[in-house]
Amino acid sequence: MLIGNGHKEYKKKYKNNHNIKILGHKNNPDDYLRIFNTFIFPSRWESFGLSLLEAMRNNLPIITTVNEGNKDWIKKFNVTRFNIDNDNQLKKAILKHYLNKTKKQKYNLKNFQPNIIIKQIDNFYRVI
Repeated sequence: MLIGNGHKEYKKKYKNNHNIKILGHKNNPDDYLRIFNTFIFPSRWESFGLSLLEAMRNNLPIITTVNEGNKDWIKKFNVTRFNIDNDNQLKKAILKHYLNKTKKQKYNLKNFQPNIIIKQIDNFYRVI
């Protein structure tokens, strides 16, 4: 299931494939995330990776690329990583999660709380 913007090419490519659902943007991603066993984030580029935090908030095991937007923080978390455009690594990761029946897990998202981030930004500008 693909949720979010920018999937027009896939809508055409997979329009007759009933195993792939392309939903577009949703204002209630948590309602969808709660039904999944694993979250896969195969992005080539992201500005940050907000959907990774949404998946973490829902305790989902994650399979992700390391890209420009998450390279500074994703390695601090217990997630399965694979190289961008490496289909074989992605297939192995999915199979491993499936065979191991990877369970939901808690993530420490303390550093992503708005009050902490705002304080860090404020301190940064005060130093400058």
